Formats: sequence, C-alpha cells, structure tokens
Amino acid sequence: MSVCDYYRHMSNDASEAWTLLFRLFVSQRGRVPQVAAEFDLSPMQAHVLRMLEPDQPLPMRTLARKLCCDASNVTGIVDRLEERGLVRRDAAPGDRRVKMLVVTTNGLAAPYKDTAVVFIKDFDSGWAFRGITSVNLNTLTNGQGFAVTSTVGGAGDHIQWGVEWAAPPARQATVATLGTAMVSTNGGTIAGPKSVNVSTDHNQRWVGYQTVNMATPPYFTGYLDIAAADEQGTISNSDIVRCAPDLRADKLAHTDTTVWQDASGTSDPVFGLTADSVFYVDTGSLAGNGDTVIFSGQLVTNTLVDPFAGSIVAFIKDFDSGWGWHGQSTLNLNTLTNGEVFSVSKSISGGGAHIQYGFEWVGPPARTNPAASSYVGNLGYVLVTNKLVATAASIVSINPNPAQVKLGTNITLTAITTGSGLTYQWSKNGVNLVNGPGVSGATSSALTLSNVLGTQEGRYSLVIQDSASNTASNSVPLYVYNPAWLYFDHAYNPFNGYINAWNGANLISSRPPSGNAGTSPKASFGFPVNPTTLLRASMNTNNDVITLQPNTYLYDGATNSMDPNYINPDGTAAAYIEQDWYAQNDSLVGDTLVFAGICTSNSLDPSYTATAWVKVSQDWSIENRYDTNLVAGKPFVLTVPASATSGKTYAQFGFAIWGPDNSSTNPITQRAVEVKVYSPLSAARSGGNLNLGFPTVINHSYALQYKTNLTDGTWNSLSTNIGTGTTVTVPDATTSARRFYRLWIQ
Repeated sequence: MSVCDYYRHMSNDASEAWTLLFRLFVSQRGRVPQVAAEFDLSPMQAHVLRMLEPDQPLPMRTLARKLCCDASNVTGIVDRLEERGLVRRDAAPGDRRVKMLVVTTNGLAAPYKDTAVVFIKDFDSGWAFRGITSVNLNTLTNGQGFAVTSTVGGAGDHIQWGVEWAAPPARQATVATLGTAMVSTNGGTIAGPKSVNVSTDHNQRWVGYQTVNMATPPYFTGYLDIAAADEQGTISNSDIVRCAPDLRADKLAHTDTTVWQDASGTSDPVFGLTADSVFYVDTGSLAGNGDTVIFSGQLVTNTLVDPFAGSIVAFIKDFDSGWGWHGQSTLNLNTLTNGEVFSVSKSISGGGAHIQYGFEWVGPPARTNPAASSYVGNLGYVLVTNKLVATAASIVSINPNPAQVKLGTNITLTAITTGSGLTYQWSKNGVNLVNGPGVSGATSSALTLSNVLGTQEGRYSLVIQDSASNTASNSVPLYVYNPAWLYFDHAYNPFNGYINAWNGANLISSRPPSGNAGTSPKASFGFPVNPTTLLRASMNTNNDVITLQPNTYLYDGATNSMDPNYINPDGTAAAYIEQDWYAQNDSLVGDTLVFAGICTSNSLDPSYTATAWVKVSQDWSIENRYDTNLVAGKPFVLTVPASATSGKTYAQFGFAIWGPDNSSTNPITQRAVEVKVYSPLSAARSGGNLNLGFPTVINHSYALQYKTNLTDGTWNSLSTNIGTGTTVTVPDATTSARRFYRLWIQ
C-alpha cells in the first residue's frame, strides 16, 4: 500500500490530523540542528540520545536498525558520545559479545566526574568548619539511590547540603564538550507531605515591611528590607525578637501636620492614623504544596499597651510566585502569659515560593521625646525567644548593653532569664563577685554597683543554673566614663557608622552650621552604615591611632552608573556627604563634655574637611553639633557646656569627613587623615613642687617624660602609671628654670 493509499483509507478527520502533523514536522525540521549545536552535538548524535531511555539499555544492533544505517556508522557516533561521557557501552547479561548502550546521567568528563560529590557540611555558629560528609557521584550507576548522613555538631550550627565539583575553569565555546551530571534527591518521585518547624533564628534574614493608613504618606512605606530598626523590629544574636511601637514617622516626618496634630514635635498623631509594622522572614525553599509549616516560640515578656497589645500576632503567610495570596495563620501574643510557648501552623497551597513567618503589630506612631504623651518609652514592647533554647535555663538578655556609667555614680545590670529553680552568680573578668561595699545582688538577677570607680570597668558575666543542673551564661561590657575627658579607644569598639547626604535642591558645598541652633539645612537623607569598614574608617588597636579616608560608598554603590541621586550626567558628584565614625553614650547628657586629641597627619584633598565633634539631640529632629577642624600636627580640645547638653536625650562623640561623594578610583579619595585621642596634661605649682595631672583609663599605661631642652637627644622618665579611670597627679620637685613634658600612652 502506498502512502497515498494509506491516507485514502483514513477518515477525513484522521487524514487532516496526520497532514497537519507532517507539516509541523517539516516546518520544525530545521530547528533540530540548531538545538543540537547549542550542546555541541551533531544532528545524528542528538537523534541517538533522543532514542535512548535512562535505565533501559539498548543493543547496538537494535539502535542501528532503528536508525536504518550500517552498524559501523553507529559505532563512530557512539564513540564520540562515549568520549564526552554521555553514554557508555556495557556487556549484555549472558552474552558479553553483545554491547548494550546506556545513556548516562553523570556525563561529566574527567577530571570533573572524579570530584563531583553530594555533601552535607557543618559549620559552628561562628562559621568555623566542623566537617563534611559526602558521596562521590562517580561511584554510582544510573538510577542508583544514595544517602548522605551527618551528625550536627552543636546548637546554632550552619548546615549546608548540595552538590560540589572542582576542576580547571572552562571556556564558553567548549564547555558543552565537558558534559553534565543530573541528580534527583528524591529518586525522581514527588515526596509526600511533610512538616517543617521554624522559630526565631538570627541566622535567617529578618526584614521589615510597613504600611500607613493614609493615601499619600509623606515618607516611604512598603518593603524596608533589613532597615527595620525604626519600625521597631529587631532580633539579637541570642535569637530574641523585640517588637515595639513605630518610630519611623517621628524620625522621617517629625513636624508634618498630615501625620501629627501640630508641628511642635511633641504632639500626638492625627486621630485614627496607624502604622502596620511587620518583621519577618521570607523564604522560597522551606516547603511545598501540602506541607505544613509550624512557627514556634516562647513569649518572654509583653508590656505593650493598647491598641498595640491587642494587635500583635505571630503569623505564617503563604504567597505564590506571583505574590498571589493563599492565606495566613495567626496567634495573638496578648493571649499568652510570660514564659508561655506558642505554635502557629499553616498548610501550604501557594507552591512555597514565598512563605513568610514573623510578627505583625498595628498602632499609632510613637514619639522619641519623653515630653510627648505618646513617648515610646511609655508604650511597652514584646520580647519573644526561640522555644528550642528557652525551655531550659537561658539568659535572654542583660540590660543595659553596653553598660555605661559615669565615674562615681551607680548602675544596675538586670538579666531577663527563663527556667525554674534558678541560682545566679555574677563575675567580673572571670572573678566571682560577692556582696560588699559598692556591690549588691551578686547572686541575684540584678547586680548593682555603687559609687563606681574606673577600676570597675570590664566585662560582667552572669551564670545561672536551673533545678535540673542546666546552666547558661551571658555577659555585657561596662564602660566607666569621665565627661571631662571623652576617650575614643579600642575599649569602645565596635564603633558606629552613619552617613548624612545633601543632594538635589538641598545640595550644599561646605559643612553646614549647627551648634545651639541645630544643623541647617538638614540632610536630604541619612542612614547607619554597617559594617563600619564601608566608611573607610579604622583604628590601630595597638596605639589607638584612627585613620579616616573620604567615603566612596554612595558613589560606588549607586544603582546605576548615572544615578542622579549621586552622580551628575558629566560623572561628577551629585551629593555632599558627612561620614561619621562615633561612640554613643546617652548618659553624657546634662554634663560638660570635653573631647580632646591630636591630629597627627592630614593629607586630605582640599575638597574634604575632617572634624572632631560632639552631638546631642532631644529626638534627632534637631541635631546640635559642636565640632572643630582637624589640622595636621595640632591638638584639638572641644568643650561643650552642660547648658548645651541638658534636657537632651542622646549624646555622641567622634570624627567626620565632609565633602563630595566620589569614586574609590578618583585620586582625591585616596588621601587620609590620622588622629589620636590623648590625655590632656595640666600643670600647677603647689609649694615647691610642680604637680602634673592627667586623666587615665584602664587597660592603658602612662609614661610621663621630660626634657630640659627640646634639643636634647632623649626623653627622661619621671613616672609610669597604670590607668585607673581617675585623674593621676605626679609631683615634680625640680628646681630647673624650665622643663618640657610629654605623656606617652600605650
């Protein structure tokens, strides 16, 4: 029967279908060579691979028959496929003369195929490598199952699993010749529904999202990424989540009357205005359809007032890949008592593309000014911890942290703990404390130090033990400060970083005035910088010398090469910035502050100005900055009177570089300024002695030296003192008509 006769005997519908299929084949026939070429295959090689089924060996002679060609032709084709690791020839069972052709799924060429492994790696919480368990893919046959098992070394470990291979890099033009390997971790079948447990874990990426119930808010709302601190969502390294009323409105729209009842800076929000704040983790690899996600934790404390208390929930939300809504499960934390464990579960139906879990709370914005009736300190907060670590003895936190106390005053360190039948023991630098003069609560959850001395600076630790003999520990650094001499040294590390930027209509070309009247004009925007290395600021911890260079973070980090926020069309800078490297100590307010040091060198381009500064503020809507320029070889002494710091809430001191944002490749950004904070040396006559005085801090030694003439070759030693945190007075009974003194600090 001819083909025409074959079609003649078909029904009209069948004939039409076959005709259309034939036309489709003919129309697409030209694509076969194109697709084959993408994988560096000839059309015939691609055809052979298409005819082979995984795990179904095919005799070579059968393949030749299917291809309607001589067996010798098939041998040449198979040789080239085998060289690339795409197929292999096995002897047929029972007749070794017959060669069976098998398509491989580990088609990597050597040396890649010898190094490809599936693995589980274990790192501790500090990313120290604990070990790896692996299976080499080259030891497996097609379709063979494998299992990799590893024992986790400790709580909080980072566990990684996947596929790893190593060999020289390939060229794009020839990479296809080096083959591929394919692995299915479930044997090619769909795994059954599973349950996935999550909790508060600081190793996950916690982000913020906020909406405000007004049509056009005067500040940005929406996805906040990791900048969620001002909406008051944070997580600590000990997995403690803290949620509190929103402060973004106060910081970003401080006097805006669409948000607040008046422009005083202390008024309540307009009636009915609320901020919906979310602090959460978004993951696309947690679970799939039919799986159940369980979010668990433990409420440590809830001091929120209404309406926040009634709104705060723990949740699981389910979105598909297009952000289609697939529902949520929630639990109101206000229904729990302190220490109670909670659990929220949700069956996933959105494919697992966006599974979110975390906390959400709604209420009116709060103020940072204690004089405001909506002051945030009066509205409470929530602390939630990981139930995996909270069931046994645990120290959730020690407050304040860091602890800063004025010389000669009192401070109390208070621990928030979990567990039953707890005993307590505080220590300083590893030595257990006992109750006595200046120390009380050494075996309780609250340690009080009275009339604090400089020698009491150090690290204070608390060890607790529960009724089952489980123990836990935590610690905080205690800094003893003297407002008459603000020291900026490695003991205060890590320091803080911040950038203020002026651009657009607000662009300036020199440092704006400040002082009692406040900085004007205000910056267009500002943000904390973490890590502070992005500021190009560093300290040599051997000698406390600080090196600062012009910041290039904004310019180099612009979203595109001509971002108008930072870069003009001609490539010049479009923003003027202040980069701050500083210490924060809000306990300084109300005192006269003295910040002194010396600028050892300054090679900055004239476009930039380096300053030492002290800043105080009530609520950062007005920043009162007091500063002085850093001049090479010159000391600086910056004094801010108590009248300027009284009534304020915040205090900072540190260093800044002012100037245009620019690229790290621009020569003007390569120069630096060096500065060191030092102890000011004073001298006063008393009787027959010259009394030399200087303030000290612990962890430093002070060598007081002198010369009779500056041209003398060496300095002579007068005294060596160990820092105590107090002012040291050294008498010199010299009868010389003159002497030159210096203080050498290490």
